Amino acid sequence: MKTRALTLTLGITAVLSASALTSPIANAAQLNVAGDTCTLTFSDIDVQALEELYHGMGEGVFADLKKALPSVRGDIDLVIDNDGDVSEAVYARIDAAAVAASFNAGESRSILDAGIQFSHYESSTEVLEADTFSKMEASERLASGTSGVGGDYPGSAPAGAIMVKAVDRLRITLGDWQRIVDQACVDGRSGTYNLKVKGSGSSGSTDLSSPSGSSVVSFGSS
Repeated sequence: MKTRALTLTLGITAVLSASALTSPIANAAQLNVAGDTCTLTFSDIDVQALEELYHGMGEGVFADLKKALPSVRGDIDLVIDNDGDVSEAVYARIDAAAVAASFNAGESRSILDAGIQFSHYESSTEVLEADTFSKMEASERLASGTSGVGGDYPGSAPAGAIMVKAVDRLRITLGDWQRIVDQACVDGRSGTYNLKVKGSGSSGSTDLSSPSGSSVVSFGSS
């Protein structure tokens, strides 16, 4: 599969390494197998599923930050409810609590900025382009296993735990789906392979055993 990198612009410097902020563009799709060639096509439904996945990342970031800084949950909610358009005094209170909890100065604001941008992420069918790949390529990916999980974070440990977890959630979800599609390609099973995102939050579970052959990923609320 020609894997296209989707890099999120977070409006901050070095929240994560560049490699940790990219993920394969793979989502719900129609798979057509013809001989040794497999073709994926996408629709507006796939765009919506990808957007929901990113929005869930945002909610997960917010939930984890509030869990790490319980004394300023109200201020964090104020930032979220107003998309960051709050007074500097609000950010100062959050930052003071974060520094006391071993975050670096300014990291709480960077995390909030990232969460807001995740929550407002918008995709398009231009991003999810049709993709053609061979059975050999699919087989090689299956043999290589999961990679790219656990990106580097240049800041504090508690901030890194929140941001790396958010990006890993995206990469693991799309990686699980891609493995299902790759196996279907190798097996010659054309069909629709859906990624359905239900709910959001900081924890998640994956059920890939749908009898229709689709992958169903659910995020539970925290």
